[in-house]
Order: sequence, then structure tokens, then C-alpha cells
Amino acid sequence: MTDPMMTVKEVATLLRVEPRTVRRWVDLGRLRPVRVGALGHIRFRRSDVLRTLERVEWEEPRHDPSMG
Repeated sequence: MTDPMMTVKEVATLLRVEPRTVRRWVDLGRLRPVRVGALGHIRFRRSDVLRTLERVEWEEPRHDPSMG
């Protein structure tokens, strides 16, 4: 069985955040995208997103400097 790929919007909906937050997490290295196509569109493996969600929901909240 293949691991379904998700768009930025789908990940944002699943994690209940804005798409720009997903993109920021990519820039910060919190989510690892897969680049697809000649234009390098980003997609995410569902298993990676769920693993990140499990890890994040148990961590202590920290100040994120990118949030101001």
C-alpha cells in the first residue's frame, strides 16, 4: 500500500492551522516535504504528517521566534 500524498492545504486542514503555518514549518524544518514535478511543488507523506502531529502534541509549548 502506498503512502498517500497531501497538499499544503490538506495538511493545514488536518492540523487545523493556516497554510502559511505549514509553509513556515517547512522552512523551520518541522515538516519535511517531497518536491514533485518540474516546478517543485511540495507534497507531504501522510505518515510523516501524522508522526509530526504525534510528536508535537506531547511537547511542551515553546516560544517560536518566527511568531514574534
